[in-house]
Amino acid sequence: MMKATTLVFNRAQSTLLFAPITRSFCSCSTRQAPKALKVNNVSGSTGHKLDNNTDGPRTKRFKKVIKNTGKGLAHDMAELPAVSRRVTLTDPDAARDLVREWGIDKMHDAIVVEPYAGPGGLTRALLELKNVKRVIAIEEAYRYRTYLEAALPPGDDPSRLAVITSDPFQWETYTEIEERGLLKDVEKVSWDQVHPNLFLACQLPHTRHGEQLFVQFLLTSAGKMWYYQYGRFQMGYLGPDEYWSKLTAPPGSTKHAKLAVFLPMLMQAERYDGYHDFEPLDEYFHRPKGKSVKLSAIKLTPNVRVPVKNFESLEYCTRNMFISKAQPWRKAVAALSPGAENLIPAMEKAGITKGDVKVRDLTLEDWTIIANIFDDWPFRPATLFDEGLFSSWDP
Repeated sequence: MMKATTLVFNRAQSTLLFAPITRSFCSCSTRQAPKALKVNNVSGSTGHKLDNNTDGPRTKRFKKVIKNTGKGLAHDMAELPAVSRRVTLTDPDAARDLVREWGIDKMHDAIVVEPYAGPGGLTRALLELKNVKRVIAIEEAYRYRTYLEAALPPGDDPSRLAVITSDPFQWETYTEIEERGLLKDVEKVSWDQVHPNLFLACQLPHTRHGEQLFVQFLLTSAGKMWYYQYGRFQMGYLGPDEYWSKLTAPPGSTKHAKLAVFLPMLMQAERYDGYHDFEPLDEYFHRPKGKSVKLSAIKLTPNVRVPVKNFESLEYCTRNMFISKAQPWRKAVAALSPGAENLIPAMEKAGITKGDVKVRDLTLEDWTIIANIFDDWPFRPATLFDEGLFSSWDP
């Protein structure tokens, strides 16, 4: 079992509820979207099949697909090149440990959405759990399809696995999953409780697209949008250790940036280290040749309350102030908008950290004061959120 570190924003003095935002944060992608969602029901003749057996955008199709030999996923895939910049877990014991670290084994009739399912290492571990009702595995790479469709044990209920062969990066994929009724068994529950049935498990690509998708999944919780309409569901990620280090960088550190402010505002995070200690690597992961593996797993639980009145005001302030992160915060506030320097006395009175503190040294409580006072300002810009951010997100 790996050691978990819990990162919690202490907001004992805050009782502000976040006002839901009606406009979506998610403006996905410069990549061309697939024309239709493709669903494989692995039961064969008993189900519908919408797949035309073609690759998604930017996915190379391989003529040779190695069959399952029964010697394990890592052995069967030894000759198959990995998708560029994607490292996927194939060791069954490590996968079983991970899904239990995330607590999926304690859920009731769990519906697990799994973007970037790869060949199905995690998928198999999920389907071994009797309390998992359905896994919705999203994977567009044709080379992984044979292995992923074989993840369902022989004789098992075919409705427990839906293989979606569309691009996990495209927002339309998740919309059409709902339209196809694959989430029909997910109940809408109160935001005061953690959702008992819905979970998202993802192995992030080591790319900018992977980071952008993570940011979108994170920020939609602020306005209870997307799948958060069903309630406060949890997410589990296996991804680059370096990326999680940026997410959890404390104030004052060189890596501390906007996303390190957003994450504890919106989520409680538990990080599980140690996946990069497995040797030999190729027995645990399917990876591009020569690709070093430094991975961490993280579990995210949305906070019941967000301390800022309007998350768009926080996003606007951090986006503009972190441009000058080495400057004193007063100077950065004055640059937010003409006349914004008049807000500084109110911020100081509200208890912002005293002294000539730099932007990168501001605490979460400081950011809450800045965002709330800025949001109350009648002269703040009418449009705060930049819809174009997600095409070139820099955490």
